[in-house]
Amino acid sequence: RVATLAYWSTRHAPRTMKARDNVVVMLCPIELSRTEPISDPNPPEHAQWQEDFAQWQKLVKPGNLYVWWYNSNYEDFYLPFPNLHT
Repeated sequence: RVATLAYWSTRHAPRTMKARDNVVVMLCPIELSRTEPISDPNPPEHAQWQEDFAQWQKLVKPGNLYVWWYNSNYEDFYLPFPNLHT
């Protein structure tokens, strides 16, 4: 298998190609809010992320699409980060 990360400028799925069966794509929503679930369409950037996820699902083999979740508080790494509800 070959894995690739898709975030920032590469997070949008390509329009003219499809991944081979041995390609694994990891979507990395580093810019999303961590106070709401990513399935919640508010704030608006979550809705765009959901659209990107849906487009990638069409391009990769089932089971080859992952989410790389940045489970960190980038403002202060030493503060607790209570996000179990997300």
